[in-house]
Amino acid sequence: MSILAKDHSDPGTYLESVGERILGEVLNRLPKAGSRPYLDLLMRDYPERGGKRFRPALMLLCCEMMGGDPEDAVVSATALELFHNFALIHDDIEDSSEMRRGSQTLHRIHGIPLAINAGDALHGIVHQVLLENHEKLGTQKALQVHHHLNLVMQKTFEGQALDIGWVEKEVFPNREQYQQMIVLKTGWYSGRGPCQCGALIAGKEGELFETLGDFGESLGIGFQIRDDILNLTESSESNAPEAQDGGYGKEQGGDFAEGKRTLITIEMLERLPQAQVLICLGDLFKVWLAMPKFWTDAHRRVMDAFRMHRDRGSKVVFVAGNREKLVPRGWQDRIQEPYPFTHLSREDWQLQWGQLNLGFIHGDAINTQDLRHLRWRAFSNSRGFETLFRIMPGAMARWIAAKVEAMLAGSNRKFKISFPDQEVENFAKQVLPGVDHYFVGHFHLDRVIRVPGESGILRIVPDWLATRKLLKLNPDGQLSSVVFQEGVFQETKEDFSGQH
Repeated sequence: MSILAKDHSDPGTYLESVGERILGEVLNRLPKAGSRPYLDLLMRDYPERGGKRFRPALMLLCCEMMGGDPEDAVVSATALELFHNFALIHDDIEDSSEMRRGSQTLHRIHGIPLAINAGDALHGIVHQVLLENHEKLGTQKALQVHHHLNLVMQKTFEGQALDIGWVEKEVFPNREQYQQMIVLKTGWYSGRGPCQCGALIAGKEGELFETLGDFGESLGIGFQIRDDILNLTESSESNAPEAQDGGYGKEQGGDFAEGKRTLITIEMLERLPQAQVLICLGDLFKVWLAMPKFWTDAHRRVMDAFRMHRDRGSKVVFVAGNREKLVPRGWQDRIQEPYPFTHLSREDWQLQWGQLNLGFIHGDAINTQDLRHLRWRAFSNSRGFETLFRIMPGAMARWIAAKVEAMLAGSNRKFKISFPDQEVENFAKQVLPGVDHYFVGHFHLDRVIRVPGESGILRIVPDWLATRKLLKLNPDGQLSSVVFQEGVFQETKEDFSGQH
């Protein structure tokens, strides 16, 4: 199969050609499926799911551009793609990711120990493949390439250490620190590494070698920033099984849920003033059993994010939703570790804000038509049910909660599609007297509701993940929206005419 760039009329056909060629080379170096239980199938899993394989293409292009034969770079490009798949397996474990290339991550399917082992096996094959260059390129050049790609790997691990460490140690970087991390984690292995490796194989060093590396580094950084944006703006590949169909291969909003430090979150914190009160109206977690023994790594990272705001001086309030199960009884207005909240509630919450009276509620109990959910809600909030779960092993409790979540999913979807106008209006008539603003979550809509004769406003809070919108209330009562749009956060005044 020809892989000369000049043989292709457009980048798409070239990438497709390289992808097919490199996939074949990768699979030829992996053991046949089934020869060794618990290993061979796992090693072949991620490569067989697809991928862009732009890193091998970049290496071949740079080799050809520098006057070399791209065929000479195929072995090194194959090794780099094997390293990429190893890195994805370990990265998914370290980030507690749920999705990769449209399917569950390897560790979610097979467990963390087997996934780690499969990744380690792929890493070993990387160096085995690079040994083939001794015959292809000669010993001296083969050693140069091997040394260079090993440097790429070490830089990647160094950048990943910063990325993970910031989350674990509750450190929030500035722009300069973020830039340093991205250069190491992505700039090297997604840009500088493949570009310079292609030049080495073509026999080019010196100033041109460094210039090509700088170009590749900028390309890699841009790729990472774009990936961070896609994580918030694009649907998961669960809605588009193939990457070429436009789906995003990981779970939407996964970076936020994992507490990852991205340029987007840095931008947000720089542009937004420090909140005096930060209020979340629930449904942040898919399943959250509030006792720490039930937490996953993802839960802990989200808690760390809330703790960061609390430690900066914000009052952090969490009003639990229907997804947050088993919030402990008697926690209203209490501050206690390991919970990073200054207030934790499963009912409504009131706030006196200057001259304003404010109310907040998740809202899952408003819809009296959803009897199935209301029965479960009453049962799960009982003292006996909570006591039973407290003595239950964490894994068993999470399993039961997930089953209940699935059982209630049907009615939840039904009432999301058919908004219960009458029930919400009745609720508004009950709460608006004497309240200036009343905020309701749960329904994932952006709506303003007024009651004749009352000056107060009931606001259905929008789904931040779908609308990229946060609500900001000033002490003078001015409500505005902070919206992520075209790469920046923009503050806009809200219209409370009641016409939308």
